Amino acid sequence: MAGSLSAILTGRSYRMSALMAKEHGPFAGFADDRENMLRVIRNHRLAAMGTARTSAKYENLRIRPVPIDHGVIHSGKVLVKNCREILEHAIKSWDDALELGIQYGYRNAQTTVIAPTGTIGLLMDCDTTGVEPDFALVKFKKLAGGGYFKIANASVRPALEALGYSDAQVRDIMVYLLGSLNLDAEIPGKGPGGEATLRELLVARGLKADELARISDALPGVFELSFAFSSWGLGDDILRRCGIDPDAAKSDRSFNFLKSIGLSRQQIDALNDVICGRQTLEGAPHLKAADLPVFDCANKCGKYGQRFIVPEGHIRMMAAVQPFISGAISKTINLPAEANVDDVKSAYRLSWELGIKANALYRDGSKMSQPLSTTSDSEDKADAKAEAKSEKKAEVAAPAPVAVPEPVVKVVERPVPMRRRLPDTRASVTHKFNVAGHEGYLTVGLYEDGRPGELFITMAKEGSTIGGLMDAIGTATSVSLQYGVPIESLVRKFTHQRFEPAGMTTNRDIPFAKSLVDYIFRWMGMQFIPGYRAANIPQRETDETQTFDVARDLAVLSGIDPEDAPGVTGEAARAVVSRARSPVSLSVMRRRRTRHPAPRTCTCTAR
Repeated sequence: MAGSLSAILTGRSYRMSALMAKEHGPFAGFADDRENMLRVIRNHRLAAMGTARTSAKYENLRIRPVPIDHGVIHSGKVLVKNCREILEHAIKSWDDALELGIQYGYRNAQTTVIAPTGTIGLLMDCDTTGVEPDFALVKFKKLAGGGYFKIANASVRPALEALGYSDAQVRDIMVYLLGSLNLDAEIPGKGPGGEATLRELLVARGLKADELARISDALPGVFELSFAFSSWGLGDDILRRCGIDPDAAKSDRSFNFLKSIGLSRQQIDALNDVICGRQTLEGAPHLKAADLPVFDCANKCGKYGQRFIVPEGHIRMMAAVQPFISGAISKTINLPAEANVDDVKSAYRLSWELGIKANALYRDGSKMSQPLSTTSDSEDKADAKAEAKSEKKAEVAAPAPVAVPEPVVKVVERPVPMRRRLPDTRASVTHKFNVAGHEGYLTVGLYEDGRPGELFITMAKEGSTIGGLMDAIGTATSVSLQYGVPIESLVRKFTHQRFEPAGMTTNRDIPFAKSLVDYIFRWMGMQFIPGYRAANIPQRETDETQTFDVARDLAVLSGIDPEDAPGVTGEAARAVVSRARSPVSLSVMRRRRTRHPAPRTCTCTAR
């Protein structure tokens, strides 16, 4: 079915491209490569007609495409009522594309690709896009700005109804998958005070009705049950009523409110399964084992799922579609976390053998951060083992005849960057600049020790574009400085960038700027980096020592031997120029003095 639908889409696209060529002419280069272009269309058509890969009808192809399997469609195994009609349309679309292409050519060399549409599909509220299976029935998308949000597959309920399950059965299966989403779940073995449900335990700990309602409203979007009871979400008042220090709870990344009010890890896990669901359909009530493949995803679903689409399944799906796509397919071949090098080799080789133009492999969990996840790592597995071990020790107390030293465990935590903000009242330095007529002001806020902590850039009489870009640069610089990026690094990265506006300035220390950014960061360097000014300001000479070999150049222009023209001082040079028979303009190149100074030169052009 995937091959038939793709054949229709691309075949009709080429048909329309031929009709466009009839009106506007074919694409540039079609005439020179006409036979090869038509050969490509003929090969597409053969694959749509179901021509076997071993057939000699394919033209100049070393690796032949995977054709549409007409036998499967006519066998009745495809549970789509109009599948045969779709196949007929697929064949006809390529008949029309070839016939019209022979007459008029094609306006487009290529018409279709399957693009990466993950974000687009998310905005369109699509469960799946392109040839991608769903990542998992319930997954959690990591946001660029921090945090997660929960995404549940909206096609599960309609699929269950289409498979013939009753309303009551569908309801039970969906509760198994997504949870009851309320706090009235029974606590296994009762609560620490004999409470039967989680709601009763929370009420006993002092939570009010409106607070419980707020927690209940958050349940549909949380990763795990403990996420609904975070220290920041509950608030200081609830924590104090439960005898918990708010500051200590917020600073402790492993804080678990449910554990702190007396629930064990096993009780929390059981409540999580009931309230937030098991996030898989494996083991769901009423669901037939024969129907499970309908709901298979790219990864194992949740903590308990074991089923997933094997890499070969991804590859063969791509192979079914590739013969009817002009370009390549953007699709990820998902590998489980336990995949090895041989699995990767096999995936690439099979892709090549089946004629796939491109593929991408991703092993689950191979990156420190990934946009979609199926499980939470908020609780360390070692924590559960340690708790079980401690409970066992409490039950059976046995003296240890030999003292065994505890192993030293080195815990490595990823450093969290800290932002040092400026005080509300701080000193600042303001500088006015002019670069090629573009005026503005730089305001640098200072810490108590005089180091820069923020940068504001205000442009005078500029449009929104330059002003907005300067605001963005100022904000980025300010945040960088407050997170501890050395000013030396910023100056080194941003100086000498060349783009308009650029030109002469009114600052003697920076007479010429290659861009506004170049000027801003060179000025910052001169203000706040010791030794930067001395190393980068122009090396000027005083009027008493500055000399210009004007007479030498005038002698050359007049046909006199330059050796007979002695050097003169600046004042004398002006006198020589004023006595010349015609006015001259001088463009002086100043050179720094060396141990053996080279003659200073000027270019004199007679007007």
